[in-house]
Amino acid sequence: MEPYTSTEYTDMLLTLGAAGGNAAEGVRMYAGQYPNRRQPSRPTYLSVERRLREYGSLNARAVNRGRPHGEQVLDAEEDILDAIADDPSTSTR
Repeated sequence: MEPYTSTEYTDMLLTLGAAGGNAAEGVRMYAGQYPNRRQPSRPTYLSVERRLREYGSLNARAVNRGRPHGEQVLDAEEDILDAIADDPSTSTR
């Protein structure tokens, strides 16, 4: 499923505020104001509020994205250490 847009997240927060912080009521208000949009769940409301409070952003954190480093980095480090051990005059800079 596609992530929510910035506009949708903002409207969620506005309805959550209008509902006095009550996520269940915020969900009902959102459904009433935006019936043609996909409807977020109560946990979605709570995670949006938490994300904004903890990270200062409505965007999801980029965790475990991109190329994994694991063995590739370890292999490269071992190659470098081996090269220096073979010729100590090699610069590490």
